[in-house]
Amino acid sequence: MTDNELDAIIRLLDDPDPTVYNILEKKLVSEGIGVLQPLKNAISESSTRLLKSRIGNISHLILKNDVIDNLTKWKDDDNDLLKGAWIVSKYEYPKRGYYSLLEEINTMGQNLKAINFQNFSPLEQIKLINHIFYKILRFASSAPPDFFLPDNSYITYALEKRTGNTITMAIAYMLLAQQSHIPLYGVNLPKNFILAYISPDDGKPLFYINPFNQGAVLNDDEIVFFLKQQNISPQNQFFNKCSNTVIIQRLLHNLKASYERLKWPHYVKEIDGFLKIFKHGLSAKIEWE
Repeated sequence: MTDNELDAIIRLLDDPDPTVYNILEKKLVSEGIGVLQPLKNAISESSTRLLKSRIGNISHLILKNDVIDNLTKWKDDDNDLLKGAWIVSKYEYPKRGYYSLLEEINTMGQNLKAINFQNFSPLEQIKLINHIFYKILRFASSAPPDFFLPDNSYITYALEKRTGNTITMAIAYMLLAQQSHIPLYGVNLPKNFILAYISPDDGKPLFYINPFNQGAVLNDDEIVFFLKQQNISPQNQFFNKCSNTVIIQRLLHNLKASYERLKWPHYVKEIDGFLKIFKHGLSAKIEWE
């Protein structure tokens, strides 16, 4: 589509005939994210509420479809954790690029370069990571009422503001630790999300870390106690490392719960659509968030 064609279509978007609008909407949505900036420019120049509303709806549809397309490809071909979280963030923060986030993670990792972690025990390694993550980088868990805001489920927001919910804090913490090859992996614990330090010898967890609680170290008995408090029966998956695919599903469940609290059913429905991309979803019998 040429610039002139695009300008002509945008000017027609406030046509009162719904049939005309539906044709134009379908055409713009099919063009994808390349038309987002011209649409944004048109909003700032528009003087009619109808045109602004329609451009907003079209832009949102384009973003939704972009997330679906990229998440589908990621699930099948990639599984890079940062990239998966970034794709979800594009739903609300489309401008921030993946390589920009990757550069930020790498910059955070510069704080680890002077430390030879192999000279320290696993517990000592976590104490050092905690100092860097919470004291130097100043990450802090989001507290109520902000804890329930959708922004906390977007890694773009979490890295910029140095805050997040249980999932985004865990993702940021894990990505930082992995910069120095510290073997931390996600654990799909309901009502929380924690990390496991996996033994390089037998592949089993040595202990667990709760990034949302200042990097507190946990053992199996403490997880069992937590599950009993939540009236949830222990399962193997609550103690073993999970895949990046599962982490992104938990991220989406958290995001869905935030929109449910805000009573935004349209967004809830779209997040459900994102979750359906995954063939093996999380159990509906468990209240994850």
